[in-house]
Amino acid sequence: MKPLRLLLVEDSADDALLVVRALARAGWHPTFERVETEAAFRAALRAAPVDLVVSDWVLPAFSGWAALGISQADAPDVPFIVCSGQIDEEAAVTALRSGAKDFVTKGNLARLGPAVERELEEAALRRERRRAEAEVVRLRTELERSRRLEEVGMIASQVSHDLRNLISPLMLLPDQLRLRIEPGHQARPLCDKLQQGMRRLADVTEDLLTLGRRRQVRLEPTDLNLVVRAALDGLGEAPPTLSMALVFAPDVPRVVGAPGQLARAFANLFANARDAMNDQGVLGVRTSRVDLPSPRGPLRPGCYAVVEVSDTGSGILPGQLDHIFEPYFTTKAGGTSSGSGLGLAIVHGIVSDHQGTVSVKSEVGRGTSFTVSIPASP
Repeated sequence: MKPLRLLLVEDSADDALLVVRALARAGWHPTFERVETEAAFRAALRAAPVDLVVSDWVLPAFSGWAALGISQADAPDVPFIVCSGQIDEEAAVTALRSGAKDFVTKGNLARLGPAVERELEEAALRRERRRAEAEVVRLRTELERSRRLEEVGMIASQVSHDLRNLISPLMLLPDQLRLRIEPGHQARPLCDKLQQGMRRLADVTEDLLTLGRRRQVRLEPTDLNLVVRAALDGLGEAPPTLSMALVFAPDVPRVVGAPGQLARAFANLFANARDAMNDQGVLGVRTSRVDLPSPRGPLRPGCYAVVEVSDTGSGILPGQLDHIFEPYFTTKAGGTSSGSGLGLAIVHGIVSDHQGTVSVKSEVGRGTSFTVSIPASP
């Protein structure tokens, strides 16, 4: 017997039992709820998912026509079948044109079982088609992102080396100037600003270099715990206003990766988190092992090394979440921490190169969390 969650719009309990028995004879095991008013019908649709709606056409306090309209609006994926002893041919045609999947007379309930079988199969096909269409859209979006990153990488490979050679000697100038001026001199704040700007320029150059080298790295068995610790060490000493909440799971599986690239990706996530909090809050880093017995979103079944990076900053506006991994898109506007728009694009590109995914959750005023999942090494 095949299970069937059935919602019956019927004012006669006896007629409802006839419908249920006809379905049972056709090989179904229906669990059903019978309603006969609009309020009860709406409440039943909201309360629990159903596989099928079977509705009488004429009821004392309701109608099949009204039920069909509500079903089309509130549960368009649920097949709606009219089963009535009082419906003329014109009304039946109108019902079918308005979205009913079939109509069966109460005097010929033998047709109900095959009609239900057909409509449930078609409903499953419609759901699968929508799922496939959504997957195509996702893959097209990923392809477009990859193309943009490839374009940026080509530009980066042409200019980044020369740019870094120019920046390296300039990075020494602020310290040399400080040696030549006395403490308290009015030029010292200018030296600090110059040094801060040069460091920011060096970071952007490193981002460009990372993009240019993404396809030129050697993959090897990699311990993500070590990579994450190295990226944290590269941040330098945290100010007293910034707390670190670190949890490193000992059973995190190794991945096949490029440690330098992965460290750059996590360093960008850490830097973003600190900027989001203005170095005042809690930077959380957690590693874990996740075993998926079945697909979860874009992740296939299997074992994954997972790194979660969270902050207690201002959060990201909902309208920006869909764009944060796009090259040159930035949520930072001006100031010393204004972004180039490459950081998260680089994170996404590097994680994708490792056959992994990066997802984001954010709540305005409470903070943001990025989760990186990379398949374990075979």
